[in-house]
Amino acid sequence: MSDRQSRPGPASAERTLATALQLHQAGRLDEAERGYRLILRAAPDHAQALHLLGMIAAQRGSNQEAVSLIGRSLALEPDVAEAHYNLGVALQNLTRTEEAVAAYRRSLQLKPNVAGTHLELSVALQELGVTDEARAAVDRALAIDPTLASAWHVRGDLKTYAKGDPDIDRMEDLLASRRLGADDRILLEFALGKAWMDVGDAERAFAHLDVANRMKRASFAYDAEADIAWLAAIAEGLPAERLSELAGAGDPSEMPIFVVGMPRSGTTLVEQILASHPQIQGAGELLTLEEVIGRDWERDDLAETYLRRVAGITKPELASLGRAYVERVSALAAGRARVVDKSPGNFRLAGLISLMLPGARIIHCRRDPIDTCLSCYARNFSGRVRYAFDQRELGHYYRAYQALMDHWRAVLPPERFIEVDYEAVVGGLEGEARRLIAFCGLDWDPACLEFHATRRLVRTISVNQVRRPLYSSSVARWKPYERQLEALFYELKTPEL
Repeated sequence: MSDRQSRPGPASAERTLATALQLHQAGRLDEAERGYRLILRAAPDHAQALHLLGMIAAQRGSNQEAVSLIGRSLALEPDVAEAHYNLGVALQNLTRTEEAVAAYRRSLQLKPNVAGTHLELSVALQELGVTDEARAAVDRALAIDPTLASAWHVRGDLKTYAKGDPDIDRMEDLLASRRLGADDRILLEFALGKAWMDVGDAERAFAHLDVANRMKRASFAYDAEADIAWLAAIAEGLPAERLSELAGAGDPSEMPIFVVGMPRSGTTLVEQILASHPQIQGAGELLTLEEVIGRDWERDDLAETYLRRVAGITKPELASLGRAYVERVSALAAGRARVVDKSPGNFRLAGLISLMLPGARIIHCRRDPIDTCLSCYARNFSGRVRYAFDQRELGHYYRAYQALMDHWRAVLPPERFIEVDYEAVVGGLEGEARRLIAFCGLDWDPACLEFHATRRLVRTISVNQVRRPLYSSSVARWKPYERQLEALFYELKTPEL
């Protein structure tokens, strides 16, 4: 059969579209894509097929392609609210957040009563630091759909609850109604845990947090012992002798600054302080390092893959890897002398960073172990943070992290590796900020003390905290919850506590 004969006519195109839509909704993306492309071969200007093909691209993580395809569909049919919404999602994934906000606003002009669109607009506005508008958007989402658990979860990050807040009763009633699926219930349990912590009711807070964490932990497979064994193997794979043997081989650029540590240890705060300097660009949590070294973080044999690569790595390879990293982040620098890569989990790769990029600075953020772990346990992490949903697994992982950082502290050059304590920053901002800027090889700028007023895109779980001046209530935050954290205390085995 010829290509011409295989192309659908107008009637069969609609049947093909209906079938492809069913396949799409069933998650059979390859088959759905074939249907959409078949339609587009016969009718390249079929706006709906372009839009739906763009959605598949976004689902696969190809957001640039999604923007192109959905943009073409909107050029043909500019008044499709769903297309503007999906364009906004793809743009937001590309950190083109201001454009995403415009897309969401246009979608709402066309369909003003879609709760999910108001919610995505709220999240985008938070990232841009437009907090009052973000609150108004999530309030509108809940006015339209009071059962939207994700909106309650977002709203909780935008407010501090007080005793008697009617929102708490509304969330409790929604949870008791049993109308929610498992994922929504997890979100609401975390939201209520946060609300009762704000109020100061430890019993009620942990009644919800423990349920939220148990449900979340049960939703995925995770080998905690293998993860911890990998952290130990990393140190064994890069002893002092190996680092000395390969020293100086990488790219000498001084542009990169890596901010590393456990989640919730102050990494976002340190990046915000640094990025307030006119010669430092904060790039957020980049995947660039992982992409450059070509590793798949989701593979079961991650430890073996990493160790094999490091064991056989050569000086020319290190130079090549370093150049590749610098080339990629240079595009983010916006003419500034330094770029901050704030992916906390890069603490695992500090030794490899020092070999690939001997001119880079590595800043390790530390915080009281119990405060760090409590803050992790109270958050609904997604993606790779899988150790945070069980107190014993969390404590065990924290001890393995500490052991690896003890190793890096002993073997990395002190002129390229420093540590900053969250409590020291809270207690003496100017002194610590000056120390950070001097470590980065730059002249002091007082703008670093006004970090909370800096208007820049922030895309981390701490997005709202870093928009505020420093506050001391986050120091020794664990003390009211000592009884609820017995399993964590036991696992950490911290004598001084």
